[in-house]
Amino acid sequence: MPNDFSECNSEEIVRLQKENQARSTQLRHEMRALLDSRLARKITKEEFDEQRAVINASVLACRQRGMALDDARLSRAYSDRGLRQRLSSATV
Repeated sequence: MPNDFSECNSEEIVRLQKENQARSTQLRHEMRALLDSRLARKITKEEFDEQRAVINASVLACRQRGMALDDARLSRAYSDRGLRQRLSSATV
């Protein structure tokens, strides 16, 4: 998924953050299940390493998306606050 949220409003960013957090939780569960499979010797070390690399890549993408969403949310908060200040000073 692209990490350009310039066209998203604040509500959409919050929704996307929640989805990203859910994905992060899912990835933690997948990693735990993978580790359990390896400890139970249901999969080989090679299979474990391959699957771990895939999950780790997804975790990295999820973290990057989370940081981009945090930045987008902060920039919206600052711009919304600046807009409110400009509107309130214009009415005085």
